[in-house]
Amino acid sequence: MKGSILIVEDECFGESFKKIFEEENYFVILYKNGLEAIDQIENGLIYELAIIDLSLPLIDGEEVIKTSKEINPNIPVLSFSGYSHKPKNSDRHITKPIFTEDLIKIIDDYFSKKEL
Repeated sequence: MKGSILIVEDECFGESFKKIFEEENYFVILYKNGLEAIDQIENGLIYELAIIDLSLPLIDGEEVIKTSKEINPNIPVLSFSGYSHKPKNSDRHITKPIFTEDLIKIIDDYFSKKEL
């Protein structure tokens, strides 16, 4: 395994990202709403990188990012949305549409250099 990735995304992108990253030899944890993700993070979920959509049901992505950074301040967070604004606690932001090849390169580069 190259590394572990937490993905929080409620649309079809989540399942697609999971499949693609698993094919790239990453361990992927997928949650489809912010509430479930926050609950797992607060209960000690282990991951090396988080990819979080800002538009989530129940609790928005910015709250998930905030919780992730409070509990795991050294774990980078990559946020994405249809809007170009980068949330306060996000280490990097990508605006949709997201091209698979670009995202794989960002993730591979991170795990080889440990910087977003």
